[in-house]
Amino acid sequence: MNAVDETANARQDVESVKAEMTQLMKYLPPSGVPLWNGDPGLMNTSLARPLVRDAENLFDRYMETHRFKEAENHFDVKMKEPHTIIEKWPTRLKLRHGEQGWEDEFKTKHSSDHSGSERYVEWKRID
Repeated sequence: MNAVDETANARQDVESVKAEMTQLMKYLPPSGVPLWNGDPGLMNTSLARPLVRDAENLFDRYMETHRFKEAENHFDVKMKEPHTIIEKWPTRLKLRHGEQGWEDEFKTKHSSDHSGSERYVEWKRID
């Protein structure tokens, strides 16, 4: 399921794109003006954008749209806090630009098959 990506694509606004690009330029400074849509620099930037996205806000919108609260009541379950099997955002960047090790972390996450927007939900039964 691509909950964050679907929500971002459906409701992407100019301000959030500007914020993402501003943040992303710290990690991937532009190497020149892209000459065409298939420009490698442009493609690299596009693929890295989800790593700096405000995914928490987008996932909150997704949960609201898909009525997670109603699902909790209907199925007698509750979202588990804190998670005990896997962290909520295991592929998200942990280090900020400039913190020790940020560059290696960014390169590793960017070169993986993960977008950084993968969000896990753990449920528990309500007795």
